[in-house]
Amino acid sequence: MREVTDSPVRILGKKPEHTHVVIQEIADEDWGFLGLLTDDWKKKQTR
Repeated sequence: MREVTDSPVRILGKKPEHTHVVIQEIADEDWGFLGLLTDDWKKKQTR
């Protein structure tokens, strides 16, 4: 959390108390990459 907070403080000059960090886990099947669902992209990589 410290490093994630420090980056916008350092780069953008934001105040740490104005920086909120949210971690949300997203299942692989809910992601896309290069126009494909991640599961389909991974299958193409193993071929």
